[in-house]
Amino acid sequence: MGPWVTIGRHISDGQQSFNPNIDTLFIDTLIAQNPLSRAIYRYRIFAANTSGESPASNIIKTQQHQYE
Repeated sequence: MGPWVTIGRHISDGQQSFNPNIDTLFIDTLIAQNPLSRAIYRYRIFAANTSGESPASNIIKTQQHQYE
């Protein structure tokens, strides 16, 4: 798999008020540009704080579905 592409940086739910029921934290604009694609997307997350950056998370896989 790969190469990996960074699609977001400095995204934080701690910098402002955030309610996951009504707020959107992140949207992958690469998927939004091709809404009819049935491609499979894989994501890894890195967390960071004043102590440094975490190792990569487990890979999360999702596939966009086309509804007719």
